[in-house]
Amino acid sequence: GCGTGLMGVGLRSLVEGPLVGADLSRKMLKEAAELVLDTEGTCKNGIRRCTKEAKEALPNMHSIYDGLFVADLLDLDGTAEFLDSGFNLPTKHIPDRVDLIASADVLCYFGDLSGILEAFAKRLASGGELVFSTETMKDGDYNWG
Repeated sequence: GCGTGLMGVGLRSLVEGPLVGADLSRKMLKEAAELVLDTEGTCKNGIRRCTKEAKEALPNMHSIYDGLFVADLLDLDGTAEFLDSGFNLPTKHIPDRVDLIASADVLCYFGDLSGILEAFAKRLASGGELVFSTETMKDGDYNWG
């Protein structure tokens, strides 16, 4: 999932179309919704968290994400629910096809990746890219038991 949205900060300037995030946790998504670009340069790196009221009062604040969704990554079509964060995000549905799927520190929780990779392949547009990070175990195989 997109968690608190920090991956979106790095991706925003690289993505020309809508940037959407999905996570099982509403709490994490609400934090991601608060991430904004400050185009006036009033903060050190141009990224800050702000409330809905502050964003409305300061027109130079632009959301990092265009849409945020409470969803299970294995069932994006069936479970995706638009998070109405109050930030008036324009993308209300996860696109059928995407050019990029980025997943940092998520796939380590799945064990067998065949189901998630199949779901990602169905969502990626022709020529789309999957970028992800992984972790390694010192000994043995995947086993949460």
